Amino acid sequence: MKNDDINKLALFPILFLIATPLQAGSEYYCWNNQDGVYECGNYVPAQYSQNGYLKRLKNGGWEEVAPAPTAEEIAEQERQGEEKRIKEEQRQEDDALLKLFSKKEDIENARDAVLDSIAAQLKPIETTLKILKENLKDLEKSKKRSENNPNVSDSQREAIQRDIVRVTKRIQDNEKQLQMKRLGEEDVNQKYNGYMERFQEIMSRRGGSTK
Repeated sequence: MKNDDINKLALFPILFLIATPLQAGSEYYCWNNQDGVYECGNYVPAQYSQNGYLKRLKNGGWEEVAPAPTAEEIAEQERQGEEKRIKEEQRQEDDALLKLFSKKEDIENARDAVLDSIAAQLKPIETTLKILKENLKDLEKSKKRSENNPNVSDSQREAIQRDIVRVTKRIQDNEKQLQMKRLGEEDVNQKYNGYMERFQEIMSRRGGSTK
């Protein structure tokens, strides 16, 4: 319904009231039909309810009910709502990061602290691996010496083989653990690199110092 139609429609109830007395408390509505003719009644026909209409209030005044939004208007409202939501999420994430770090040095210090912790965990694993590999070499030498030695029983050879299997398994487990720690170092660096990039972007956007 166009604005000029609404204005004309707003005038129509006045003329309608002059011509037709209404009972107190009764509900009346006025609308445009498909031919542009103004009509009034105690309910709005379904085919006109989405086009906007006037509703009589209890105090005798009239309330304009706006037309339902079009598909394009609904899409635009949704787009604006999504844009607002994204901006609010970004603001909250930015504020959370700035609560953790007030300057670039804070990010580097936090990174170093985590990496130092991982390095401290790596040392005993590396030491254990070195010892296990030396043990494995000794066991393999013992196995080779026992192969043609008549003084070594089958049970002793079997014990040596079991020890080789056990130590080999421990080496594999420790190497896997060491690899996971190394990957953890990479993850930490990627994480704090991301923090640094975001921090610089926030400071640039807000006009603050990145030092």
